[in-house]
Amino acid sequence: MFGHQLLDWLDNGSEIFYPFVKDELEYSLISKSTPIVWLAALAAIAAGLAFKRIRLCAAAGVAAILLFIGFQFASKAMVTAALAEKYPFLRDAETVYPIGEWPWERATWSYVLKSEFFTASGDSNATGSKINPFHFYFTPPGEGLHYRVEEWTESDEAIVIRCFDEDNGQIVFFESTDGLDWRPLPS
Repeated sequence: MFGHQLLDWLDNGSEIFYPFVKDELEYSLISKSTPIVWLAALAAIAAGLAFKRIRLCAAAGVAAILLFIGFQFASKAMVTAALAEKYPFLRDAETVYPIGEWPWERATWSYVLKSEFFTASGDSNATGSKINPFHFYFTPPGEGLHYRVEEWTESDEAIVIRCFDEDNGQIVFFESTDGLDWRPLPS
């Protein structure tokens, strides 16, 4: 029962502290389609039945699953650090979840980052060294989501972002000294 709750928490969430906490908690390290979890469990059961060493094989299966979960934990930490470097804005919400079935795939993690002014999404490899952005938008207060961020430049005085205005088809620049108060720069 504990193992099932743990795997649900690491996958898509579980109300692990119900009825005290009614929120669904999740950490998103594995996916139900991740074959290594199922292969390790099935191999341990088969070997245990074949060799009549159920406990030893079950321990080996659990160890294999725990090693994989440890790898996923380290991989998620590396990807999260790479995202903080690539997207240097304060986040209201950050979601990094597994999409690949094997660690060596081109894309193993997907991400969605949101703040009051920015939203970004894309995918990444297991180490965070190859981040493939799908979109990165800047939304000034009172305006819609139509400024696609093209370049982010930081200096000692200010942060300048160059955006493509998808409504007008023009390049627009915005500046901020604190990352919270953004104002358009004159053309």
